[in-house]
Amino acid sequence: MPGNQVDLLPSPAAIQQACLQLVREAEHHLHLLFYIWRDDCIRDLLIEKATQGVQVRVLVDALGSFGLPGEFLGGLIKGGGTLVESTFLTNCLSLSLLGSLLFI
Repeated sequence: MPGNQVDLLPSPAAIQQACLQLVREAEHHLHLLFYIWRDDCIRDLLIEKATQGVQVRVLVDALGSFGLPGEFLGGLIKGGGTLVESTFLTNCLSLSLLGSLLFI
């Protein structure tokens, strides 16, 4: 499609650097989806961009990002970002799969 580009990146470090560069260059909005999000430098950069007036919206999976400290997520919200935790898989597991596993 015209106007689109795909870059294959060779390593996790290259992926992180590309993400950081895209966040640094954002002027209007950032919409991110993380299955697994750990305490790293991306959050601080997202907070910085939110305080600059860039709309920052992040969707994280509650199961994949389990164990993130509350202050990590709260810092993004305090900085002006929007954070939503998806609990779809967590709810499905707790309601059906885990109930079945406990009785096997």
